[in-house]
Amino acid sequence: VPRDAEDYVHRIGRTARAAASGVAITLINPDDMYHFSGIENLIEKEIFKINVPAELGESPKWEVNKRRSNNRGRPKSKPRKHSGNKRR
Repeated sequence: VPRDAEDYVHRIGRTARAAASGVAITLINPDDMYHFSGIENLIEKEIFKINVPAELGESPKWEVNKRRSNNRGRPKSKPRKHSGNKRR
């Protein structure tokens, strides 16, 4: 999912060129949920969502309450202790 909602709407709009109709399917992982909600805000509509078929695995729970952190599940780093070797 593009980080910019207008880019996504432009790309998906290509399915409706020349008075043709079409269906756009977008697979979203937990990191994309926040950005996808921005698309819904831009078009002022809620987009219908379905879970992936069970044989493909478990679908993530739809949560857009917060942005995903950039640490991608890594623990927060601890402050480093100084070794005492300071330049003067």
